[in-house]
Amino acid sequence: MASTVDEIREDLSKKLEKDRYIHVLGVVEAGLRLNQYYKLGLDKDQVELTMLLHDCAKGLEEEYFERYKDKYKLNRDEIFEFPALAHAYLGAVVAKDLYGVDDPEILEAIRIHTCGKEDMNDLEKVLLLADFIEVNRRFENAGIVRQSLDLGLDKCVLMTFDMTIKHLIDVNAIIDLETLRARNYLQRRIDE
Repeated sequence: MASTVDEIREDLSKKLEKDRYIHVLGVVEAGLRLNQYYKLGLDKDQVELTMLLHDCAKGLEEEYFERYKDKYKLNRDEIFEFPALAHAYLGAVVAKDLYGVDDPEILEAIRIHTCGKEDMNDLEKVLLLADFIEVNRRFENAGIVRQSLDLGLDKCVLMTFDMTIKHLIDVNAIIDLETLRARNYLQRRIDE
C-alpha cells in the first residue's frame, strides 16, 4: 500500500540526517517552482513525490542494500561502483518497496537524479536541476545556475552537467559514463 505524502515526510524526518531532510524539503520547493517557472504542466503531486523521495536512501545505503539485495538481486559492485551514486539506485528501490511508489517515471527520475541519462524527460530534468539549485545549496555554482534560469530548462541542466563534470575533474574523481552521455546528448539537442 502506498504511503501518503504526509507519512513519507514524517518517516523521512526521522530517518534522514537533519541537514539532508532540510535539503529534501528545499528540493521539493525548487521542483514545484521550476515546474511553474518553465510552464511544464507536470502533475504537482508527481513532482512533489519525486522531489521528496529523491534522497530517501542517502546515508542509509548499506542498510538498504542489505535489506533489499536478495529480493531485488542487487549486485554490490554495480550499486557501489560510484559510492556517491549508490543512494540514487537504492532510492528507487526504497521508494517502490518501502513507500509503495509504482509510478515508473518517479522511480526512474530518482534512479538517475545524480548522473542523468540520454533523452531525459522533464520530470527527470526538474529533479536534477532542483537538487543542484535548491536554496540550501551554498556553493557558488548553485547560485550561478539560479541566476541563469531564464536561459531555459535544457541549458540550465547542461550547465549543471558541465559544472559537475568540471568539479569531478578538479577533485580527480571518476566520472560516470552516463553523465557524459547525458551531457553530450543534451548539447547535441541544444545545438540542433
